[in-house]
Amino acid sequence: MRRNGIFARRPVRLAAAALPLLVSALAVAAAPRACRAQEAEDPLRELITALRELRDEVRELKREVGDLRRDLEDLRRAAGAGGAGEPGAPPAAAGAQGGATPPGSPEPRAISLPATAVPYIVDAPADGSVLRGRIVFHGTSGEPRLVAVTRDADAFGPTVPVEDLLVAGNDGVENAVVWLDGVRRGKPFSYPAPVVEARGPRFIPRVQVASPGAVLKLVNGNPVGHVFRAPGLFNLSLPPQAEVSRGLPGPGLVRVADDLHPWITAYVFVAPTPYAVVTGTDGGFELAQIPPGKHRLRVWHESLGEATREIEARTGGLVELEVPLGLGQ
Repeated sequence: MRRNGIFARRPVRLAAAALPLLVSALAVAAAPRACRAQEAEDPLRELITALRELRDEVRELKREVGDLRRDLEDLRRAAGAGGAGEPGAPPAAAGAQGGATPPGSPEPRAISLPATAVPYIVDAPADGSVLRGRIVFHGTSGEPRLVAVTRDADAFGPTVPVEDLLVAGNDGVENAVVWLDGVRRGKPFSYPAPVVEARGPRFIPRVQVASPGAVLKLVNGNPVGHVFRAPGLFNLSLPPQAEVSRGLPGPGLVRVADDLHPWITAYVFVAPTPYAVVTGTDGGFELAQIPPGKHRLRVWHESLGEATREIEARTGGLVELEVPLGLGQ
């Protein structure tokens, strides 16, 4: 039958197709051993050559990646030159703005202020009151923590203290901001022009008070570079012995950080009224020419948070008080 004929002829076709392969196999088997070894070595040599070329390409790629990383680092450091805070750019609203925090440090406490500024009228009282007091620490502060210097150790040493909580022997808290909230009328603004200077392993001063719209001078007095960054306001890389000025916004807290040295921080409190001051090394403070009446006293510290007190100022009088602050408050 036809079907049987097809199956009968298939072995013949398969044998014909396999014959050349069989002849080649016999030829290889009959060839001298040296020839067979040579034929086996040729593909191996080609593979080794290809692997060497691949290794060289990988090395070149690694070099290019390293160059790219260095270029990106240079661009990041110079990014502040054309960013926010350039002359003529409107300053952004200030808040609790900051940068890197040293390992193990609590996040700096924010200051809450009204979203809209209230107009202030200059009308100094003829015989205002004086407020004198101290901010005292409740708890155990211990010695300032030390952090390892991971950059510019030749300039700053292997470790530096973190000065986010300085307590005197009399328990006075340094660098707390004290101000009267909600004063609408009184003495004129007379805060010194604000300056943040990189000097040694820190920004100086750590905390200061400034008037709304004041011009902040940024100074690098060190032999190494620093980055002065306040989000929304400026991001500037300053070489050694350089300085630049930038405008401050309305009332609020401006945190100036150094991205190259994360333990370096400064705060500028743009005060809503002329009645604000930073506590000294003994935790003491004084406010003068306070209008008569009841006022709300507010205290802020970067590590200890806030406290409030109600005071009553009398004409020509003296108000004295002590305000405690503690960790976890």
